[in-house]
Amino acid sequence: YLNEEREEREKPLLKADTKLGKAAMAISAAMAEKDSSKLEGDPFKMVKFEPPAGREFRILLSGNAPTHVEAAKSLLGDDASELDDFREIGVGYSIAKNGTPYWCTILAKQVLEKPRAVRIRERQNKVKSEEP
Repeated sequence: YLNEEREEREKPLLKADTKLGKAAMAISAAMAEKDSSKLEGDPFKMVKFEPPAGREFRILLSGNAPTHVEAAKSLLGDDASELDDFREIGVGYSIAKNGTPYWCTILAKQVLEKPRAVRIRERQNKVKSEEP
């Protein structure tokens, strides 16, 4: 569903990552075990997952969404464009003993050494200094 929404807006599609998927499954299982979408501390440490260096992550949690479409809609919120820079995804789903579904989505993107705004400014300054 997330990729359908991205495709409609002509944004790059998310690629499934198995390591992120395993971490998302472990996090959703932990939520189902507690029967709560509130996690204390670093979720990656909680599930003993060492995130790869050079990436930024966003963890989105949802509880009580009956389908993947409802979960995706609740995760996207009002501004889906906020997540456009992310390229990888892992999704987890687990059901608590009382039947409540818990969803975890982990998004990842490469982190560049310098922010985009700094790189643009540097290029502009370089062009200005090369002008006769």
